[in-house]
Amino acid sequence: MRPDVPVLAMVTRLSDQKGLDLVVQAIDHILNTLDVQFVLMGTGEQRYHDSFSRLKQQYPERVAVFLTFNQQLARRIYAGSICC
Repeated sequence: MRPDVPVLAMVTRLSDQKGLDLVVQAIDHILNTLDVQFVLMGTGEQRYHDSFSRLKQQYPERVAVFLTFNQQLARRIYAGSICC
């Protein structure tokens, strides 16, 4: 990833209660409009696993998706990002 480009990050449970439907609706526009990178870590509903996996395939150089939870990696994500 590019160290000169801001990283938007989410470390969260992938469920409706977290407002992820809004993220799924907006993230393509954000990635097409702004020079940013996006990283997501979490587990939860399969439809969000599928949506974010597709996003990773669509933007392989700008999106990282970890469909798991790892406390040590979560801390590194927080440290290197603009968290949402």
